Amino acid sequence: MSVATQAPPLSPISPQGPLGFDAGELSDQELVETMVAARRLASQIQAVKPAAVAELTRRRFAEAAGRDAVVEVLSPVDYLYDEVAEALTLTSTAADGLIRFATELTRRLPATYAALAAGDIDHTKARTIWHATDQVDEKLTSTIEAEVLPKAPEQTTGQIRAKIRRLIKQLNPEAADRRREEAEKRRGVELIETQDGTSHLTGVDLPAEAASAAHGRVSAIATGLKRDGDDRAIDQLHADVFLGLLRGTFVTGEPPADTTDRPTPGPATGDPGWTALDDAIADVARTELTALTHALDAQSHRKAHRTVANAAGPVADVARTELTALTHALDAQSHRKAHRTGRTPQTQSPKPEPASTAHRSAGP
Repeated sequence: MSVATQAPPLSPISPQGPLGFDAGELSDQELVETMVAARRLASQIQAVKPAAVAELTRRRFAEAAGRDAVVEVLSPVDYLYDEVAEALTLTSTAADGLIRFATELTRRLPATYAALAAGDIDHTKARTIWHATDQVDEKLTSTIEAEVLPKAPEQTTGQIRAKIRRLIKQLNPEAADRRREEAEKRRGVELIETQDGTSHLTGVDLPAEAASAAHGRVSAIATGLKRDGDDRAIDQLHADVFLGLLRGTFVTGEPPADTTDRPTPGPATGDPGWTALDDAIADVARTELTALTHALDAQSHRKAHRTVANAAGPVADVARTELTALTHALDAQSHRKAHRTGRTPQTQSPKPEPASTAHRSAGP
């Protein structure tokens, strides 16, 4: 066929396609309505597979229960996972996950399954609700479904997940603690190669407070490098500082913003660096300063000329005491260093400036 006589390219849905209409002939409004209808139809279809898997699972377990008196090499339950994996071309791990999702969705979350079957929510939202309610008892799960499902069609998976998390913390904080503890037991580090020849290095299921502190430290050092004139993008600096700290190739000469796990100068300098005593003093001072800030915020309606002591009460006294101790510790450290180097000591400020303390030596 010559170029002149070739037929025009087909639109994604054409008269020759399986649905028998041409999307190119639809108006903008009709295209939007078609997308919504297609999503609803897809959700209804997606409800069929878990129903079939759950029923097959129920039958295999029933068969196994009826053969307790029979000695068998493999019971029906043993080959259930291979049966599902073979039928759907899945790995054994994927088949196991599908069986668990299907049985729990249809039994533990009947309202969620009904919403999927009706096309009100899609498969991704159903999985979000299923995963977010893990480690939750049946009564609380029913309450969560009643609170979440009415607005779920108009919400994103992130909004649904956040709402469930708030409900669990509010209605059953013990369940939230159990879920966190179980997740932390699975903590680890994953290295995944990408198709671009790079890698993703990820810490998974880390304790939230420790992970936040680590991220804050990396961010503070990267921000300091940027303010000092480093021409790398801030995301690149985050990545380079992250790798440099892990590989031990990044060194800071002054304490960073976060007081945990500070790098110290090498042995060639003879400088003991930031000591454990400095850590303890700074940590207490930071805690008291946070409390002081909260107290000042709560009493901000008072007259501006009132002193910190009058505004914050005993908290300010404690913070002032700890700041004085921190100042003395830093002064002592400065004098020791000056004595070794022959330089005139300078009094350090009790409030380190994290943005300017990082040396421009970050690199993977």
